Amino acid sequence: MPPENYRYYRLDGRGHTQVGDWFVAESDEEAASQVKTKYPDAWCEVWQGNRLVARFSPTPDDPDLQAAVGERLSALARRLRLGLEG
Repeated sequence: MPPENYRYYRLDGRGHTQVGDWFVAESDEEAASQVKTKYPDAWCEVWQGNRLVARFSPTPDDPDLQAAVGERLSALARRLRLGLEG
């Protein structure tokens, strides 16, 4: 099977693209492995055309992940307090 073109996107904690680039792989599994190896501690998506091939998240002890989760929990707590007070 000939190599296929893929695109990866490295995302920040809010799901916004930080980096994206094209690359070539022999299969979906190889494409996912290449990206996971290159960015083991990052949120990433791998696409082939308009098809999502894989999505990765950082390890639970990643400080960026902890900060993003903390921010989301704080925002949720604020919204709950506002709802209870209103």
